[in-house]
Amino acid sequence: MQKGNVCAILCGVLCSLGFDGVMRQAIHQLKYKNLRALAESLAELLSDYLVANPVPGEVLVPVPLHQKRLRERGYNQSTLLAEEVGKLNGLSVVDDCLVRERHAPPQVRTSNVEERRGNVAGAFVCRDRRLQGKQVLLYR
Repeated sequence: MQKGNVCAILCGVLCSLGFDGVMRQAIHQLKYKNLRALAESLAELLSDYLVANPVPGEVLVPVPLHQKRLRERGYNQSTLLAEEVGKLNGLSVVDDCLVRERHAPPQVRTSNVEERRGNVAGAFVCRDRRLQGKQVLLYR
């Protein structure tokens, strides 16, 4: 695996939806209640956002879960959303290049930006150089 600073190759990070009210409930249902069918509707909102607010990007990369969390949940909601947005916007999805190498507590348990950054520092590596030089939209 290629070690190094993954952030150096990530040129765009998309966090477009507000996180309150109905949106918060929908995201929690997708993430924690196995309501995978919500991915399509949420992806339509993300796609609409991308059309109205273009963000430079050639490829969508879902934030990977650690294998432990993936086994617990059974799926990665970021992958579901990225695949749906990719279909709607004609963008390719690379979901096997970025790997979460270190298990960390959920971001929701951190209290501020500095803790969130520290929580994921050194947690990711790239398997290869497929993302090098590309403008990446990172889906979380």
